[in-house]
Amino acid sequence: MKMATVVTTLKVTTIFMVWIIISAEANNIALNKQAYQTDTSSDNLPSLAVDGDLHGTCASTITNDASWEVDLGDTYIIGSVKIYNSIDCCSKDLRDLHIFTGLTNDAYELGAFMSGPSGTIITWSVPSPLRARWVKVNRKTGQRSPLTICEVEVFEGVALTSSTAMSPSPPPPTTPPPPPPASVTQAVTGGNSGVRHHRKLNVNVSLLAGDRIRDIRCRGNPNKARAKPCPTHSYKSNDP
Repeated sequence: MKMATVVTTLKVTTIFMVWIIISAEANNIALNKQAYQTDTSSDNLPSLAVDGDLHGTCASTITNDASWEVDLGDTYIIGSVKIYNSIDCCSKDLRDLHIFTGLTNDAYELGAFMSGPSGTIITWSVPSPLRARWVKVNRKTGQRSPLTICEVEVFEGVALTSSTAMSPSPPPPTTPPPPPPASVTQAVTGGNSGVRHHRKLNVNVSLLAGDRIRDIRCRGNPNKARAKPCPTHSYKSNDP
């Protein structure tokens, strides 16, 4: 019996994922949210950095190595963060900034470091999808002045994905070769192989056919004079 072989082709799909972050700056998710800072100088409360007044009011600390943070109230995909510096006496003090994000306020991760003196507005555009609820700002240690921040804006990002599936073309189906024709063997009584019996049978038939033709030629015309009588044949099988 000829066994059929079934070949299964595995289709491998590779997906390339591209993230596109669109910052919806019309929606400042830090506005009027709960803010905190290490300590407070006079009436420069931490909430003044999320009141929507970009340069008029500022949050400020007493100590130098201080930090400021805001609770967004929920988890968002962060698209960008903007920090507004003071435009009067204290603008030179906002430098070497660290921006942290976290799902909780005890598990921050560094998102960006802005080296050197800050300009009027410091903008951090998030390069990849970042989910966070908390945003924290501090400065590199060793500062000689309090931390002053006039406004912090946090904009929600919209993550768009683009995927491309590539798979190799499957190979053309393979048609198995046709099975060989069935072999028909004639059974001949005698015990020897079928091929040998076929050969003996063919030879015997030829001999019998030849002798029969001679008999017909000899006996076919009874009116024809014969020089000698027709031979008489005795046929024997060659099989043992």
